[in-house]
Amino acid sequence: MMNLLELLERFPDEEACLKHLRLLIWGNKSPFCPYCKSVSHRIEQTQTALRGLDVFYCCDCKKCYSIKTNTMFHSTHCPLRHWFILIFLLQKAPNLQHNLTALSHFTGMTYCVVQRNILKIKGEVLENPNFMIYFFMRIK
Repeated sequence: MMNLLELLERFPDEEACLKHLRLLIWGNKSPFCPYCKSVSHRIEQTQTALRGLDVFYCCDCKKCYSIKTNTMFHSTHCPLRHWFILIFLLQKAPNLQHNLTALSHFTGMTYCVVQRNILKIKGEVLENPNFMIYFFMRIK
């Protein structure tokens, strides 16, 4: 079982978090469109791509997507590392969800962002009850 120090070592930056997210969502397969499941795509050159997040253009349904599309991380400016710390803390100490001030302090997020992100995590858990169990399982 991983502790907080191991989590911080394993995910030192955004790139490490993106790599883990790619493994969770796409595994060892090629990226696929979350809308139509097509693997036919090209990489778009955008400002987001310049920050390390590849943006793909689906050649079949003509929509753009990234690894964050249709996940709780979509349309958030909060770094993935902060999300990972929040998910880890909620997994290890579920009662912390009632202490938003402490979570805000631990994660570096504002009180309101913590509150919103907890709601997103709860929604993910409702859709997939094993989410909290498997989120960090595939760590090598």
